Amino acid sequence: MTVHDMNESRSLQHFLGLPQESGSEEVGDALSNAVLSAASDSESSNALDSILRTLEKEDHTHVVQTLDVFSIFNSLLTSTKTKAHDILLLMGQHSSSKELLIVIQEAVERLQGSIQSESDFTDQPSPTIQLAVLVKLYSLCEPSSVLETHYIFSLALRLCASEATHEDALVLVRNVFQMIRSVLIWIQGMDGCSSDVITSCTTQLRALADATVVSYHPSFRFSVAQRSFQRSFPRLILPSAKRFDSYDQDPAVRLIQDTYSSLGRSFSTLPEQPSIEFLVLVSHQLPSPIDPSLLLSNLMPIFLLSVRQNVALDESLAILIAALNQSASSGNAAKLSPEIVTPLCTLLPPLACGHPDASTRYLIYKILSLLLSLSQPQLRLEILRDLTSSESAPQMRIAAIGLIKDAIFEGLSSPFPDLFASPALFSGLGTILLRPDPPNFCSDCDYGQMSESPEPSRLVQCLSLYYAVLLRDQKNLTGIRDPAMIDQVKKSLLTPIRTLTERLSDEELTHDELLHQNIHLVPLQIGLERVDSAIQQILNDRQL
Repeated sequence: MTVHDMNESRSLQHFLGLPQESGSEEVGDALSNAVLSAASDSESSNALDSILRTLEKEDHTHVVQTLDVFSIFNSLLTSTKTKAHDILLLMGQHSSSKELLIVIQEAVERLQGSIQSESDFTDQPSPTIQLAVLVKLYSLCEPSSVLETHYIFSLALRLCASEATHEDALVLVRNVFQMIRSVLIWIQGMDGCSSDVITSCTTQLRALADATVVSYHPSFRFSVAQRSFQRSFPRLILPSAKRFDSYDQDPAVRLIQDTYSSLGRSFSTLPEQPSIEFLVLVSHQLPSPIDPSLLLSNLMPIFLLSVRQNVALDESLAILIAALNQSASSGNAAKLSPEIVTPLCTLLPPLACGHPDASTRYLIYKILSLLLSLSQPQLRLEILRDLTSSESAPQMRIAAIGLIKDAIFEGLSSPFPDLFASPALFSGLGTILLRPDPPNFCSDCDYGQMSESPEPSRLVQCLSLYYAVLLRDQKNLTGIRDPAMIDQVKKSLLTPIRTLTERLSDEELTHDELLHQNIHLVPLQIGLERVDSAIQQILNDRQL
């Protein structure tokens, strides 16, 4: 009778075609051959399922113990058949711990060699899943042996990380942390174990936990920055982003947190040295109980590494959003030190313009806005001047005008004197915001340049800013309503734009040029009309 014809109600000997009086060793050999054949038989789809059900339902524990682990282990590990790994785990539960350690170590070495030689895993489970099974089997060995030899996984963990999918990574991480927990429980339950031994063992296990988090956090992809944004700004909607349950956590994350807690690692106090694993775990426990300014200061080296090398960027953005929003929302928000503001405002703008994901670009822009609102006024002005004048980032030149508008509105709303609600504002920014760049753009520009240059979009934003401040600054704190100031803006900004729109509007247009006019000229014309109306209202009010 073949494996396919196996009937669970018949004896194992009958299934294997052996006499009823066959001994357990003979049955074990025959069963090993049947397992090996089923694991490698491309035509068989359910033979291993049948074998596993029989071994689990019948009292064949003694037979499982006689399976030839050395001959069938690798075939089961590399098999894509359903239940192949379950049979491995069943063997692990009933095999000799010494034999199991040997075959696992050999399998780890083979796996490492295959990855390093770039072998083809098309007809096998992924390296990450194979390693996850090996880790789970390892946790079935004697805890003392696991503690002494867990280092065998160090290289394999690093090698598998670069290609691990989200799902495979979570399986492996769960198995590693379950192994750590089981060994830790065994250590802590040992009678007469000295505190020095427990501390030493805990340190080793914590190192394994840290290495696992550092290697596999890129595969987590839990969108913690979006979740942090939703908690901080529940009324705002991120572009191109789906809504998450802001407080929902994956079971793997809870397991990691609980394990670290058992290892004595707290994420509610600052570590002596900032680290990637600390940053990753804190990003899943926001808002943090740690003072936000202290948290930002402690993690600055990691933030800078994160932005420069795209390491744990999602987690860094999550913490920045939460910590900055906490600081900004406090009753008496203290200003951040330049050591925090300056490096971040240098590194984040290119990312805000160049990141391929629209929601991430918006997140970074919001972080910049929060950073600037918490910076010293003079430093804020200098950063905004740099952002609006930088030729290397034309998109940020345009976006930064909105940041200037935020700063002005804050200043005008403040009960105290404010740099952004004073004549010094346009003394510092007027030559950038209140004229075309280059100065001859409006006189030399044609339709081709209009469609290729970012300057029309920048001028639209400049007109929008000027109009908004004219209306908002009723007390003329910025001097924007002064007759001399109005005349200067007319000369430097309004007249050149008006000349441009009139010149191009009078030309005979092709269909494509008419489209360009609608896209680029109409917003400029609307902006001019609004500004003209606001200026006329100011002049009328003076005559009353």
